[in-house]
Amino acid sequence: MFKKFIGKLHKKNITENVQYKDKKRYYLNVPYKEKEVAKSYGARWHRERRRWYIEGEIVDNEEFCKWLNYEEDYSLFATRFYLAESVRCCWKCKKNNRVLGMLYDNYQNLMPDSYIIDSKEIEVNVWHDEYEPFFSPLSTLTDETVQVLESINHPIAQECVNLAKKKNAQQYCEHCNSKQGNFYLFEEIDSPFSFMDLKLLNNISLYKVEHPVKSNAIPFFSSLENKRVFVRNATKETIT
Repeated sequence: MFKKFIGKLHKKNITENVQYKDKKRYYLNVPYKEKEVAKSYGARWHRERRRWYIEGEIVDNEEFCKWLNYEEDYSLFATRFYLAESVRCCWKCKKNNRVLGMLYDNYQNLMPDSYIIDSKEIEVNVWHDEYEPFFSPLSTLTDETVQVLESINHPIAQECVNLAKKKNAQQYCEHCNSKQGNFYLFEEIDSPFSFMDLKLLNNISLYKVEHPVKSNAIPFFSSLENKRVFVRNATKETIT
């Protein structure tokens, strides 16, 4: 029986015979031997994520519940992403040096929520579509995505792989070898990767990567307008 959940970001009960209208996706942890059963409930296969999912409807029984109640190993998914290159003035030697990061502009963001299904409270992985660009450090990439970058024969991709494999993807000044700090690079108002200052955006070059990405990046939003215009103008080339 299909149900509808009521409310958002708090506990919910499933109500009978009400069609759920929002088209959020719910990804399922379905063992291979149970895939035909999942298909019989309306589940579909997502090729890039390699996971079964349903869209808008939840089945209220224990069998379906066990596919929903699992811990996801990443919190952001996109079918494409950007490698970002910029310049930072080193806090110690005061010389400019090159820094690298990521940019996402069209992605799904995980927001787990508690549901009561078949009288049991479970944690459900609810995915929301987001379209506001933000920058993120390479340390948030999953090993699977780093392997994808390794397969790309492009200098910027290989540099990002080398950086991602370092502890916390820590970046150092190319002149004095002092730490540049991921927090400062991505979260301060005057950081090289910031949507807070239009002048800083002029130093950023983007390389569009046409491959799926899984990461644990946390969206960082700002009030700056025309971000998509920046993404279009700052993109130097597409990497496949």
